[in-house]
Amino acid sequence: MGQNRLTLQATLCRLTGLQKEKLKPAFYAGLYLFCILAGYYIIQPLRDDIGLLLGKDFIPKLFIWSLLVMALANPLFSYLVNRFSRVAFLRFIYRFFALNILAFIGVFKYLESLGQMPKGGVVEEVTGFAFASGVIFFLWVSVFNLFAVSLFWALMSDLYNSAESKKLFGLVGAGGT
Repeated sequence: MGQNRLTLQATLCRLTGLQKEKLKPAFYAGLYLFCILAGYYIIQPLRDDIGLLLGKDFIPKLFIWSLLVMALANPLFSYLVNRFSRVAFLRFIYRFFALNILAFIGVFKYLESLGQMPKGGVVEEVTGFAFASGVIFFLWVSVFNLFAVSLFWALMSDLYNSAESKKLFGLVGAGGT
């Protein structure tokens, strides 16, 4: 087993041009990207389903609102990134996103118990609080996707210089697949 690991390490070093001690951080970076993208790929179909629940005619408006929300959130995000240390900001933002997901689960379970969200069936019309929650979730997923992935690559660019990133980022990006 130990010999196989050494052979794999040597092969990866030859293929990527990385030094042996850079392989473990590259693995963890790839795993980090995998987790971010896996989280997005889990919530994205839910966002699409909620968009359809809100009405097919309403979907173009959701995408226009997504653009506007992103245009407003991006300067705020940039301001916050520059005001705090990268590690502190990463901890804060990922915890914030995790708490948001838990809050959405609670809201959707509550709406489901009221019969305002589907539970194995179809709702004829989504109105009021359920409609507003659906719109907010749809917009939030867009913000989550952009900022979670952007923060990852910003961290990677802080950790690795240009020469290292040319060798490493392809391998790390493969972690996203």
